Amino acid sequence: MQFTNVRGAKANLSRYLNSLEDDGPVIITSRGIPKAVITLFSDDDLDSFAIRHSEEVLEMAMKGLEEIAEGKTYSVDEALKKVAEIRKAKNDKA
Repeated sequence: MQFTNVRGAKANLSRYLNSLEDDGPVIITSRGIPKAVITLFSDDDLDSFAIRHSEEVLEMAMKGLEEIAEGKTYSVDEALKKVAEIRKAKNDKA
């Protein structure tokens, strides 16, 4: 693990990125207070990050949970049929 301040991070970003596998995460501080971390990131991490930080995805998940609680569920076949109907309707409008 490495530590640097904002100025050091700006000046040495490429070096820090290239050393992540060997040296581990880089903690960036501002006025001595940790503010951010540079760490390795995989495709799976990206998917999780996008889902956790997307207001739209959160709203869709909450709506889905509400519909499940209300008993508004579909089988996979029913859902695929609905998706096909929606796509067809959109194509017919275009």
